[in-house]
Amino acid sequence: MKKIVCNQKDKIAFCNGTGIYKIMCSCNSVYIGETVRTLKERINEHNRDMKNGNLKSAVALHLMDQPNHTLSTDSASLIEFEPRYFYRKFKEALYIRKVGDKRINRDMGMDVNPIWTNFAIPIMKDVEP
Repeated sequence: MKKIVCNQKDKIAFCNGTGIYKIMCSCNSVYIGETVRTLKERINEHNRDMKNGNLKSAVALHLMDQPNHTLSTDSASLIEFEPRYFYRKFKEALYIRKVGDKRINRDMGMDVNPIWTNFAIPIMKDVEP
């Protein structure tokens, strides 16, 4: 479990890395995502979705539903570097659960056994600014 949740090594700069990221909204809600591409590439995709009003994007939907809110994609940040697919999906799901009701995400990510969430969430990094 330690190898899945705790990866203490800084392998590369976060802005160039793959992993789990967050985007904060002015309402203190947060979007948790994961990407295999660079964070910059993924944020550009979110910006394009918001500009085009993509109904499949949770980020764009949040702004359409709440037009007075602002999402600062400039302050998006990588929470955790993770190049491995399964671990990235697993950690994304845990971070979404950690955020709870403050999430913008439409779903909870991959299914995670509650035993893992009860154990892992308290030792994970904080998501809030």
